[in-house]
Amino acid sequence: MIAVAGSFLSELAAALCSFICVSLNSSVSSHHIEKPVQKISEIGHMALSLTLNRLLLSVLAAIEVVLIPQCLRMYGLSPSEALSLYGVFTGMALPCILFPSTVTSSASVILMPSVAEMQALGHRKKIRYITRTTCTACILLGSLCTTVFYFGGNFAGTILFHNTDAGLYIRTLSFICPFLYTNIALTSILNGLGKTGTTLVHSVLGILLRISFVIFAIPVLGIRGYLYGLLLSEILLSLLHIYALYHMEF
Repeated sequence: MIAVAGSFLSELAAALCSFICVSLNSSVSSHHIEKPVQKISEIGHMALSLTLNRLLLSVLAAIEVVLIPQCLRMYGLSPSEALSLYGVFTGMALPCILFPSTVTSSASVILMPSVAEMQALGHRKKIRYITRTTCTACILLGSLCTTVFYFGGNFAGTILFHNTDAGLYIRTLSFICPFLYTNIALTSILNGLGKTGTTLVHSVLGILLRISFVIFAIPVLGIRGYLYGLLLSEILLSLLHIYALYHMEF
């Protein structure tokens, strides 16, 4: 209950601060909108796609979370062992891998409206430049994190969590860093270009690949089957995003 209350208050504070900032820095005269019905329709279409994206991915992610412990039991683990192993993976190893993604996530928040504005103004060269620069920066950051997590994974698992399995999972997951961080930025760029439906299809394909590995690989390989599926899904997502951007006319 304390965690829920803290989350609620943080979101409320963020909403209030955003509302105050918008109120102080906007005026009717400087933001006059022609054809308001058309603009509302465009905003609603994009909002619907983004909401559907989040909703569908949340449902699929929930299915994935439910299936993993069940498939670990099929691998031969007891219920307590399956939950313990899954807890080590999601509560120890995965947060380490996701921690540097706060940088790319923060950048993507700024990236999406900037790309949308440049598209509206017809600045195609700037979009291409930002896309190349962003991808290069994310790949470099991901490669650096891969090196750090691969060679320091065992140390982190032992020192931070006092768990050798966590260190092994961190080392295995280290290879997804370049693709994971790049995907965050590429998703924002595609959404900024109005391709919310495309990102939805790509995300669904990626998570369906992970679920297929959960169902078919975990009973044979254990938790390693899920790690392989996670890596392949991020690679697939990167390839699909790059393919979509390459074939866009900008």
